[in-house]
Amino acid sequence: MFKLKKLSVILLFIIFSGCVENIITIRIHPDGRSHIQFFSKGDSLDIFNHDFIHPSSPNWRSIFTTSTNEDGDIIWEKLTDGFIASNSIISQNISDHSIGYIIESSINKNWFSTTYEFKVTFPKLLDYRGTPLLSESLLTDKMDSIQWLPEALMSIIDSALTQLYKDTKITLPYRQDRLSNHFKNTFAHIQSENLMDELHADRGLFLSRILKPFEQIDTLFISQLNTAMDPYESKLENIINLKDDQFKFRLITPGVVQSTNALAISNDTLKWEFGQNEFLNKPKILEATSRIYSIIDLQKTITFGLLILLIGVGLLYQKIFK
Repeated sequence: MFKLKKLSVILLFIIFSGCVENIITIRIHPDGRSHIQFFSKGDSLDIFNHDFIHPSSPNWRSIFTTSTNEDGDIIWEKLTDGFIASNSIISQNISDHSIGYIIESSINKNWFSTTYEFKVTFPKLLDYRGTPLLSESLLTDKMDSIQWLPEALMSIIDSALTQLYKDTKITLPYRQDRLSNHFKNTFAHIQSENLMDELHADRGLFLSRILKPFEQIDTLFISQLNTAMDPYESKLENIINLKDDQFKFRLITPGVVQSTNALAISNDTLKWEFGQNEFLNKPKILEATSRIYSIIDLQKTITFGLLILLIGVGLLYQKIFK
């Protein structure tokens, strides 16, 4: 069953539903280890979909709880926490169906200080040049799927075709750009309402009809293309689901903050807040650098320097007055 038709329904539902809150708190310890906590709050669909995924491995612990709000709705909460070593990277695979992110933490020591560097990257979700209508819908809440649906479908098909043409086991007598242009020209002459109905009824049959002029394309390729479209369709669905998510980052880092792009600093806590719109068409990067100066090491160095100086003066004195 082709899910793209329901994406417009999902997008419309999200606009009129409550937002999802994601709070990520990171505490960097002086030894460079970091305790990271992910907290998400929303309804069951928000918590159990795959738009924003918490880390999952034996090193991470997740707890689920529920409560009831004033309207009697059940609210789900998910809490995941764990430690990472110094100079480590947490990477949610960007190629997965979920939204990718990278968390980096490093520590550098020298004679007089220890420097802590922190960086989080949310890669862009959509290429505006390829999906301007869908991007505008997500940015402005203009929900007319009749406008952006063919564009979104073309993006899915182009990605699927690229994947298939990279597969050395698949040989086709037609160039990829020829098939891609054929799909674009076909969609330009089909009313979007009919396009949605045909896709919803049978995607395989729809692809067969569109590619009928290419006599050397067989049913195997149609099936392969149909299957290859699935992950890109799921990724697009997750991007749309992410529209109502809000992200709050809290970083507690040792020492004195040297540089950061945080929106606010409260005591020893750096704060960022943003939504999907800030990394829809460009990466979102959070950065901070802090430093601890070692008074003891500085005193040791000064003492050692004075000792060397005194020894040098003593030797010079002996040489002069010998």
